[in-house]
Amino acid sequence: MIVGTWNVNHRAGKTRFRPEAADAVAAIGADILVITEFFPRNAEAVFREVVAAAGWCHQLASGDADGRANRVLIASRVPLEAIDPRAPAIDEHLPSNVIAARIPDADVLLIGLRVPWYRDAASRAKVWNWIETRASELSSQPSLLIGDFNVPRESLSVRRILDAGWTLADVRDATFFGHRGTTSTIDHIFATPDLRMTEARALTHAGPFDLAGSRTALSDHAVVTCSVTRKTPRQVSTQGP
Repeated sequence: MIVGTWNVNHRAGKTRFRPEAADAVAAIGADILVITEFFPRNAEAVFREVVAAAGWCHQLASGDADGRANRVLIASRVPLEAIDPRAPAIDEHLPSNVIAARIPDADVLLIGLRVPWYRDAASRAKVWNWIETRASELSSQPSLLIGDFNVPRESLSVRRILDAGWTLADVRDATFFGHRGTTSTIDHIFATPDLRMTEARALTHAGPFDLAGSRTALSDHAVVTCSVTRKTPRQVSTQGP
């Protein structure tokens, strides 16, 4: 199956909602897409209907108690079962930025998230302590950790997840395009050792849609996708993580 993640740059309603982003989801073509920074205001129903009509009819969305935080939407071609992400209530933002599901057809667990952009080190440390703990807990079962982590692949935070036995989709191109021309790779797909990831890429275009990297793009984030397959028991035991 092809999995992916896309930060649609809604910024809790601070940017203009782009309804054509729903059609772009279909053009991306991933079997499962984790959509982060999702805040479509009163257009959520229409957005989700367009995506469902295109074939991504299995959808799960994180909640938002006060209606002011970014959320996460999973759009899937295959069935999903909602599970408790066990995200701590560090503040009003983190629970809304995390969602978890089981993919029954593949017997794989998936956590989709966007790490909020905290200015204070204490909040960042609390979030990453939780992420690292969950990564350690899930390392022995087929699992995916997907989304906008707001840290580059070279960061110590990413290294700690890899040290827990996970692998990282090999995307070297920029996934975030800042308004002053800065770029970075902060959207990631992690997998446990019994899953193989291939054909990882950062997409700035899909069909007729300009996804990222230009002034007219739908978002300031590219889409990250990869193909995920289960390894055989022999591959897991001989090749390691």
